[in-house]
Amino acid sequence: MEIVKFIDSDFLKINTGIGANVDDSLLSPYIIKAQKKYLMDLIGSSFYNHLSAAYLANTLTTEEYDFIVNYVQDMVSEWTYYLVYPHIAVKLTNKGAVEQNSEWSTSADLAKMKIARNEIMDMAEFYSQRLLRHLELNYSLYPAWIN
Repeated sequence: MEIVKFIDSDFLKINTGIGANVDDSLLSPYIIKAQKKYLMDLIGSSFYNHLSAAYLANTLTTEEYDFIVNYVQDMVSEWTYYLVYPHIAVKLTNKGAVEQNSEWSTSADLAKMKIARNEIMDMAEFYSQRLLRHLELNYSLYPAWIN
């Protein structure tokens, strides 16, 4: 099965604090990881696979499409932001882990980075609970989730 990404790098950059100049190739693997680790775990692999297949085949119901746009995308973008945050400035190269820096910027303080990452996680957890609450209150709209 083709790997589905419910968001793309542009969506991620517009809806989080990730800068426009961050390389899309860095973000893409974390989108997939966020979906598999957090979304699939929350909604179940059966419903996740159903949504992925319907998304690819362009056969989503109106309710499923709205669910993805109004709940899944927000959640996945925040979890992706959370996962990629420590990896934006530090890269693993053949010389080891290196911190990228330029003459016009300064490295972030580790304590401030921890605080920021915790705030990102809080937002991601909020969107996760919001998504789950929506499913629980509207379960009849999603027969594939019930099954």
